[in-house]
Amino acid sequence: MDKKKVGMVLGGFVGDAFSLAPHWIYSIEQINQLFGNLENIVDLPMNTYHTKKKKGDFTHYGDQMLWLLQFSKTNNTFNKELYTKFWVEKMTKHSGYIDHASRETLNRLKQKNKEGGLSLDMSGAVMIGPMIYFNKEKIKNLLKAINKKISITHNQLQVLKTGRFMTEVILEVLKGQTPINAITSYMKKLESNDFLNISFEKANRMVKELPQEVIVKLGQSCGVESALPSTLYLLLKYQDDFRKAIIENTKAGGDSAARGIMIGTILGAYHGIDGIPKKWLSDMNTHSEILRLLS
Repeated sequence: MDKKKVGMVLGGFVGDAFSLAPHWIYSIEQINQLFGNLENIVDLPMNTYHTKKKKGDFTHYGDQMLWLLQFSKTNNTFNKELYTKFWVEKMTKHSGYIDHASRETLNRLKQKNKEGGLSLDMSGAVMIGPMIYFNKEKIKNLLKAINKKISITHNQLQVLKTGRFMTEVILEVLKGQTPINAITSYMKKLESNDFLNISFEKANRMVKELPQEVIVKLGQSCGVESALPSTLYLLLKYQDDFRKAIIENTKAGGDSAARGIMIGTILGAYHGIDGIPKKWLSDMNTHSEILRLLS
Protein backbone atom coordinates (compact mmCIF):
# COMPACT_ATOMS: atom_id res chain seq x y z
CA MET A 1 0.00 0.00 0.00
CA ASP A 2 1.30 3.45 -0.94
CA LYS A 3 0.57 5.32 2.29
CA LYS A 4 0.98 8.74 0.71
CA LYS A 5 -1.45 8.07 -2.13
CA VAL A 6 -3.97 6.46 0.20
CA GLY A 7 -3.54 9.40 2.58
CA MET A 8 -4.18 11.75 -0.33
CA VAL A 9 -7.58 10.19 -1.08
CA LEU A 10 -8.65 9.62 2.52
CA GLY A 11 -7.48 13.09 3.52
CA GLY A 12 -9.80 14.68 0.97
CA PHE A 13 -12.76 12.69 2.24
CA VAL A 14 -11.92 13.51 5.86
CA GLY A 15 -11.72 17.21 5.02
CA ASP A 16 -15.25 17.01 3.63
CA ALA A 17 -16.78 14.83 6.37
CA PHE A 18 -15.31 16.99 9.13
CA SER A 19 -16.89 20.07 7.56
CA LEU A 20 -20.38 18.60 7.10
CA ALA A 21 -22.05 19.78 10.32
CA PRO A 22 -20.92 23.45 10.21
CA HIS A 23 -20.93 23.65 6.39
CA TRP A 24 -22.18 27.01 5.08
CA ILE A 25 -22.55 28.54 8.51
CA TYR A 26 -20.91 31.93 8.02
CA SER A 27 -21.19 33.24 11.57
CA ILE A 28 -18.02 32.50 13.55
CA GLU A 29 -19.91 33.17 16.78
CA GLN A 30 -22.56 30.59 15.85
CA ILE A 31 -19.93 27.98 14.97
CA ASN A 32 -18.11 28.55 18.25
CA GLN A 33 -21.38 28.36 20.18
CA LEU A 34 -22.64 25.21 18.45
CA PHE A 35 -19.41 23.21 18.16
CA GLY A 36 -16.82 24.58 20.59
CA ASN A 37 -13.30 23.39 19.87
CA LEU A 38 -14.44 20.94 17.16
CA GLU A 39 -11.97 18.21 18.01
CA ASN A 40 -13.79 15.46 16.09
CA ILE A 41 -16.50 14.85 13.50
CA VAL A 42 -19.75 16.00 15.14
CA ASP A 43 -23.52 15.62 14.86
CA LEU A 44 -25.37 17.98 12.54
CA PRO A 45 -27.47 20.85 13.92
CA MET A 46 -31.20 20.86 13.25
CA ASN A 47 -31.00 23.78 10.82
CA THR A 48 -28.64 22.79 8.01
CA TYR A 49 -28.49 22.55 4.23
CA HIS A 50 -27.76 18.83 4.63
CA THR A 51 -30.95 17.75 6.39
CA LYS A 52 -30.82 14.16 5.11
CA LYS A 53 -27.27 13.61 6.30
CA LYS A 54 -25.92 12.26 9.57
CA LYS A 55 -22.62 12.37 11.42
CA GLY A 56 -19.89 10.73 9.34
CA ASP A 57 -21.57 11.35 5.98
CA PHE A 58 -20.26 13.62 3.22
CA THR A 59 -21.51 16.86 1.75
CA HIS A 60 -22.61 16.75 -1.89
CA TYR A 61 -18.95 17.40 -2.77
CA GLY A 62 -17.76 14.30 -0.95
CA ASP A 63 -20.59 12.29 -2.49
CA GLN A 64 -19.44 13.32 -5.97
CA MET A 65 -15.84 12.50 -5.10
CA LEU A 66 -16.97 9.03 -4.02
CA TRP A 67 -18.73 8.59 -7.37
CA LEU A 68 -15.50 9.58 -9.10
CA LEU A 69 -13.62 7.02 -7.00
CA GLN A 70 -16.11 4.32 -8.05
CA PHE A 71 -15.83 5.35 -11.70
CA SER A 72 -12.03 5.53 -11.63
CA LYS A 73 -11.82 2.08 -10.05
CA THR A 74 -13.66 0.47 -12.98
CA ASN A 75 -12.36 2.60 -15.87
CA ASN A 76 -8.68 2.60 -16.81
CA THR A 77 -8.88 5.99 -18.53
CA PHE A 78 -11.15 9.00 -18.10
CA ASN A 79 -13.78 9.27 -20.81
CA LYS A 80 -15.68 12.55 -20.52
CA GLU A 81 -18.83 11.36 -22.27
CA LEU A 82 -18.98 8.16 -20.23
CA TYR A 83 -18.36 9.96 -16.95
CA THR A 84 -20.90 12.68 -17.77
CA LYS A 85 -23.57 10.01 -18.29
CA PHE A 86 -22.50 8.31 -15.04
CA TRP A 87 -22.58 11.63 -13.13
CA VAL A 88 -26.02 12.57 -14.50
CA GLU A 89 -27.46 9.22 -13.42
CA LYS A 90 -26.00 9.58 -9.93
CA MET A 91 -26.99 13.23 -9.49
CA THR A 92 -30.53 12.64 -10.78
CA LYS A 93 -31.04 10.02 -8.04
CA HIS A 94 -29.16 12.00 -5.39
CA SER A 95 -31.25 12.52 -2.25
CA GLY A 96 -28.93 15.07 -0.62
CA TYR A 97 -28.50 18.77 -1.26
CA ILE A 98 -27.96 19.74 -4.91
CA ASP A 99 -26.02 22.96 -5.32
CA HIS A 100 -26.40 25.57 -8.04
CA ALA A 101 -23.49 24.22 -10.09
CA SER A 102 -25.03 20.76 -10.23
CA ARG A 103 -28.55 22.03 -10.99
CA GLU A 104 -27.23 24.26 -13.77
CA THR A 105 -25.17 21.42 -15.20
CA LEU A 106 -28.13 19.04 -15.23
CA ASN A 107 -30.29 21.65 -16.97
CA ARG A 108 -27.67 22.47 -19.59
CA LEU A 109 -26.97 18.81 -20.32
CA LYS A 110 -30.68 18.08 -20.69
CA GLN A 111 -30.75 20.88 -23.27
CA LYS A 112 -27.92 19.09 -25.11
CA ASN A 113 -25.45 21.85 -24.20
CA LYS A 114 -22.04 20.19 -24.34
CA GLU A 115 -20.36 22.92 -22.28
CA GLY A 116 -21.94 21.73 -19.06
CA GLY A 117 -22.00 24.05 -16.04
CA LEU A 118 -20.32 27.45 -15.75
CA SER A 119 -19.90 27.74 -11.99
CA LEU A 120 -16.97 29.67 -10.47
CA ASP A 121 -17.11 27.69 -7.22
CA MET A 122 -13.77 26.21 -6.13
CA SER A 123 -15.46 22.91 -5.28
CA GLY A 124 -15.30 21.90 -8.94
CA ALA A 125 -11.51 21.98 -8.89
CA VAL A 126 -10.86 19.99 -5.73
CA MET A 127 -12.66 16.65 -6.21
CA ILE A 128 -9.76 15.09 -8.14
CA GLY A 129 -7.87 12.86 -5.70
CA PRO A 130 -9.33 9.59 -7.09
CA MET A 131 -8.17 10.44 -10.61
CA ILE A 132 -4.61 11.02 -9.40
CA TYR A 133 -4.70 7.82 -7.34
CA PHE A 134 -5.67 5.58 -10.26
CA ASN A 135 -3.72 7.45 -12.90
CA LYS A 136 -1.51 5.36 -15.18
CA GLU A 137 -1.14 8.07 -17.83
CA LYS A 138 1.66 10.53 -18.48
CA ILE A 139 1.31 13.78 -16.54
CA LYS A 140 0.22 15.65 -19.67
CA ASN A 141 -2.66 13.21 -20.23
CA LEU A 142 -3.65 13.31 -16.56
CA LEU A 143 -3.86 17.11 -16.66
CA LYS A 144 -6.03 16.93 -19.78
CA ALA A 145 -8.32 14.35 -18.17
CA ILE A 146 -8.74 16.41 -14.99
CA ASN A 147 -9.44 19.50 -17.08
CA LYS A 148 -12.19 17.60 -18.91
CA LYS A 149 -13.66 16.34 -15.67
CA ILE A 150 -13.79 19.81 -14.07
CA SER A 151 -15.27 21.37 -17.22
CA ILE A 152 -18.40 19.22 -16.95
CA THR A 153 -19.69 21.25 -14.00
CA HIS A 154 -17.31 24.24 -13.64
CA ASN A 155 -16.20 25.27 -17.11
CA GLN A 156 -14.49 28.52 -16.08
CA LEU A 157 -10.82 29.40 -16.60
CA GLN A 158 -10.08 30.22 -12.98
CA VAL A 159 -11.52 26.92 -11.75
CA LEU A 160 -9.70 24.95 -14.45
CA LYS A 161 -6.43 26.68 -13.55
CA THR A 162 -7.02 25.89 -9.87
CA GLY A 163 -7.51 22.21 -10.73
CA ARG A 164 -4.24 22.14 -12.66
CA PHE A 165 -2.43 23.89 -9.82
CA MET A 166 -3.77 21.41 -7.26
CA THR A 167 -2.85 18.44 -9.44
CA GLU A 168 0.73 19.57 -10.03
CA VAL A 169 1.25 20.42 -6.35
CA ILE A 170 0.00 16.98 -5.30
CA LEU A 171 2.26 15.22 -7.80
CA GLU A 172 5.27 17.09 -6.41
CA VAL A 173 4.25 16.32 -2.82
CA LEU A 174 3.93 12.62 -3.68
CA LYS A 175 7.51 12.80 -4.97
CA GLY A 176 8.72 14.14 -1.61
CA GLN A 177 8.36 17.91 -1.85
CA THR A 178 6.77 19.82 1.03
CA PRO A 179 3.46 21.50 0.18
CA ILE A 180 4.96 24.95 0.77
CA ASN A 181 7.87 24.29 -1.57
CA ALA A 182 5.58 22.76 -4.21
CA ILE A 183 3.16 25.69 -4.02
CA THR A 184 5.94 28.30 -4.06
CA SER A 185 7.69 26.65 -7.01
CA TYR A 186 4.45 26.56 -8.97
CA MET A 187 3.77 30.24 -8.35
CA LYS A 188 7.24 31.17 -9.59
CA LYS A 189 6.31 29.81 -13.03
CA LEU A 190 3.41 32.26 -13.31
CA GLU A 191 3.16 35.94 -14.12
CA SER A 192 2.88 38.16 -11.04
CA ASN A 193 -0.60 39.29 -12.09
CA ASP A 194 -1.90 35.75 -12.55
CA PHE A 195 -5.01 34.99 -10.50
CA LEU A 196 -3.21 32.14 -8.71
CA ASN A 197 -0.21 34.26 -7.79
CA ILE A 198 -2.40 37.07 -6.50
CA SER A 199 -4.24 34.53 -4.31
CA PHE A 200 -0.92 33.21 -3.02
CA GLU A 201 0.39 36.68 -2.17
CA LYS A 202 -2.79 37.54 -0.29
CA ALA A 203 -2.46 34.37 1.78
CA ASN A 204 1.25 34.71 2.38
CA ARG A 205 0.93 38.27 3.72
CA MET A 206 -1.49 37.11 6.43
CA VAL A 207 0.05 33.80 7.45
CA LYS A 208 0.96 34.97 10.98
CA GLU A 209 -2.57 36.14 11.77
CA LEU A 210 -5.38 34.11 13.38
CA PRO A 211 -7.34 31.77 11.07
CA GLN A 212 -10.93 32.77 11.80
CA GLU A 213 -10.07 36.46 11.35
CA VAL A 214 -8.03 35.86 8.19
CA ILE A 215 -10.60 33.69 6.42
CA VAL A 216 -13.37 36.20 7.12
CA LYS A 217 -11.11 38.83 5.47
CA LEU A 218 -9.97 36.69 2.55
CA GLY A 219 -13.37 35.15 1.97
CA GLN A 220 -15.52 32.34 3.36
CA SER A 221 -17.64 31.92 0.25
CA CYS A 222 -17.72 29.25 -2.46
CA GLY A 223 -16.27 31.31 -5.32
CA VAL A 224 -12.68 30.50 -6.21
CA GLU A 225 -11.52 34.11 -5.75
CA SER A 226 -12.43 33.86 -2.05
CA ALA A 227 -11.93 30.16 -1.40
CA LEU A 228 -8.47 29.75 -2.92
CA PRO A 229 -6.64 32.48 -0.94
CA SER A 230 -8.25 31.14 2.27
CA THR A 231 -7.19 27.60 1.43
CA LEU A 232 -3.64 28.64 0.58
CA TYR A 233 -3.40 30.51 3.87
CA LEU A 234 -4.30 27.35 5.81
CA LEU A 235 -1.85 25.22 3.80
CA LEU A 236 0.97 27.69 4.41
CA LYS A 237 0.17 28.04 8.11
CA TYR A 238 -0.49 24.39 8.99
CA GLN A 239 1.61 22.38 6.53
CA ASP A 240 3.05 20.26 9.35
CA ASP A 241 -0.20 19.66 11.25
CA PHE A 242 -2.97 17.87 9.33
CA ARG A 243 -5.25 17.84 12.36
CA LYS A 244 -4.92 21.55 13.11
CA ALA A 245 -5.41 22.50 9.46
CA ILE A 246 -8.71 20.63 9.20
CA ILE A 247 -10.04 21.91 12.54
CA GLU A 248 -9.16 25.56 11.89
CA ASN A 249 -10.58 25.38 8.37
CA THR A 250 -13.91 24.10 9.65
CA LYS A 251 -14.09 26.61 12.49
CA ALA A 252 -13.62 29.44 9.98
CA GLY A 253 -17.06 28.81 8.44
CA GLY A 254 -18.53 29.29 4.99
CA ASP A 255 -17.71 26.77 2.30
CA SER A 256 -15.35 24.86 4.55
CA ALA A 257 -16.02 21.59 2.69
CA ALA A 258 -14.43 22.74 -0.58
CA ARG A 259 -11.45 24.18 1.28
CA GLY A 260 -11.28 21.04 3.43
CA ILE A 261 -11.08 18.71 0.44
CA MET A 262 -8.12 20.58 -1.05
CA ILE A 263 -6.35 20.88 2.30
CA GLY A 264 -7.03 17.26 3.21
CA THR A 265 -5.93 15.95 -0.18
CA ILE A 266 -2.65 17.87 -0.27
CA LEU A 267 -1.73 17.35 3.38
CA GLY A 268 -2.91 13.75 3.21
CA ALA A 269 -0.43 13.20 0.37
CA TYR A 270 2.27 14.85 2.48
CA HIS A 271 1.68 13.12 5.82
CA GLY A 272 0.27 9.85 4.48
CA ILE A 273 -2.47 7.78 6.05
CA ASP A 274 -0.59 7.63 9.38
CA GLY A 275 -0.86 11.42 9.69
CA ILE A 276 -4.68 11.39 9.66
CA PRO A 277 -6.38 10.90 13.07
CA LYS A 278 -7.63 7.31 13.22
CA LYS A 279 -10.89 8.31 14.91
CA TRP A 280 -11.69 10.69 12.04
CA LEU A 281 -11.20 7.87 9.57
CA SER A 282 -13.27 5.36 11.52
CA ASP A 283 -16.06 7.93 12.01
CA MET A 284 -16.54 8.24 8.23
CA ASN A 285 -19.49 6.04 7.33
CA THR A 286 -17.97 4.97 4.00
CA HIS A 287 -14.45 4.38 5.34
CA SER A 288 -14.55 0.64 4.63
CA GLU A 289 -15.98 1.16 1.15
CA ILE A 290 -13.27 3.68 0.29
CA LEU A 291 -10.53 1.29 1.46
CA ARG A 292 -12.10 -1.49 -0.61
CA LEU A 293 -12.11 0.72 -3.70
CA LEU A 294 -8.48 1.69 -3.07
CA SER A 295 -7.34 -1.90 -2.66
